[in-house]
Amino acid sequence: MDFDLDVIVEWMEEIGAEIVSIGPDSGGNELPEPTTEEVYQLLKELAEFTRVEPKKNLVERMSRELDDFQGLDTDEVYAELKDRGYLPDAVFE
Repeated sequence: MDFDLDVIVEWMEEIGAEIVSIGPDSGGNELPEPTTEEVYQLLKELAEFTRVEPKKNLVERMSRELDDFQGLDTDEVYAELKDRGYLPDAVFE
């Protein structure tokens, strides 16, 4: 199944998701995954209407793969996402 940003955002909005936790397949289930850029876009769009809580392993991946966050450690990426208005004051890991 291909990643469809519009469909996922629409579903989350339709069901009135209060919190969306996002993270890669860390269980080794070999699930198909969107690119880090696609996940970042998902995070930005979901943040317009719900609380988004990225998993630590996603934030680590963002710091390695996205130009916006290259060279930042995990805490710095969280802070940058918060400053951009994409995260609430507290997120879990």
